[in-house]
Amino acid sequence: MLAPPNTIGRRCTVGSPDAGPAADRRAVVIAALVAGLLGGHGIAMPVGAVATYLVALTARTSLKVGVCAALGVATADGLYALIAEAGGSALARATR
Repeated sequence: MLAPPNTIGRRCTVGSPDAGPAADRRAVVIAALVAGLLGGHGIAMPVGAVATYLVALTARTSLKVGVCAALGVATADGLYALIAEAGGSALARATR
């Protein structure tokens, strides 16, 4: 299908009258993707006592101190998870 003569040589951008349905679909998909990423990030990031403390600590000191504290918290959480998994596994074997 040939383009109308007034559009030959012009560049089509999203939102322009010449863009067509494919560009409109692309803009809708990109907007939905960005909205989903922002919404998912907000839901996935729990704001509890420790997270609030880390934000306050970082604000009072520096980013380096905040990152180190966050890594310490993540390490402690990982160790708690490892202990819980090992304990649950041992308990499952003992009850067989």
